[in-house]
Amino acid sequence: MKGILLGGLAAGIFDISYAFIKWGMRGVSQERVLHSVASGLLGPAAFQGGGPVAALGLCLHFIIALLAAAGFALLYRLIAEVRRWPVPAGAAYGAFFYFLMTYVVVPLSRAKPGAFNSVDLLGHIVLIGAPIGFLVSRYAYR
Repeated sequence: MKGILLGGLAAGIFDISYAFIKWGMRGVSQERVLHSVASGLLGPAAFQGGGPVAALGLCLHFIIALLAAAGFALLYRLIAEVRRWPVPAGAAYGAFFYFLMTYVVVPLSRAKPGAFNSVDLLGHIVLIGAPIGFLVSRYAYR
């Protein structure tokens, strides 16, 4: 459980920091970034919200990160090769998670779908998958 919590927290912090930097360099506010996360649940109306909708977006973001860590923890328990190579397996899981979010979750949500982005894919590998793999393995069975 500690690995899931720490893995989800680390992945969530790294990912939202990446998003804030990426979109901030394009002049997009942090609040608007969080509104875009909330738009998965609220649709375009999320962009008319203020701080409370941004807080909802932040909560949803961390829920998704915790679910990602829980999914990896399940694989870690079930597959011996994942336990043997947790960080590379986590990196591969980060790539899987990018495709899952981009081509399944977001299109099924009320958010505006995005297109493939190789830098975002790399971000999921390095900033989400690898930390989850490391932290889940570090605190597994404790």
